[in-house]
Amino acid sequence: MFTPFALALTLLPVQQQAADAVAAPKAQVAAEASTAVRYATETIEGLDIFYREAGKRGAPQLVLLHGFPTSSHMFRDLIPKLAEDFHIIAPDYPGYGLSSMPSVDEFDYSFKNIASIVDTLLEKRGFDSYSLYLMDYGAPIGFRIAETHPERDWIRHPERQRVRRGSARILGPDQSVLEDRR
Repeated sequence: MFTPFALALTLLPVQQQAADAVAAPKAQVAAEASTAVRYATETIEGLDIFYREAGKRGAPQLVLLHGFPTSSHMFRDLIPKLAEDFHIIAPDYPGYGLSSMPSVDEFDYSFKNIASIVDTLLEKRGFDSYSLYLMDYGAPIGFRIAETHPERDWIRHPERQRVRRGSARILGPDQSVLEDRR
């Protein structure tokens, strides 16, 4: 049984937490909100397409396309690390992760069809000028999306093309070289 005095002592830490939350700097709260990963689905051609999204609208856009046999879950640790600098989306393709899994009789599991679904998702989510992070199974999907939109300036930084086989450059958000592996 709580007495009025005990109840007041019990509520005091909760009231202090609420006051601290209100007093927190707005920039910190906004930064935490923008790096939080949001999980949602969009219905495209009758399929529920799951995606993870983080970062601020207006930031440079980055699309993460997963490989086989994975899903956007493979980016679970990467997304929060990039979310301060980029607006990120990582979809699950039809038949993968948490997206709809229609039978092969109901859906054409071709790269062309999957690319069309992902492209529609990107358009619905406002991704219109983005960089693609792709490998493995995501490469033919991403290349088909790029091929569908020749009007876009896909190669914005010609110096990226000069990377030799067996080497890689890790670029920061300002395009400075963070690490040069040769």
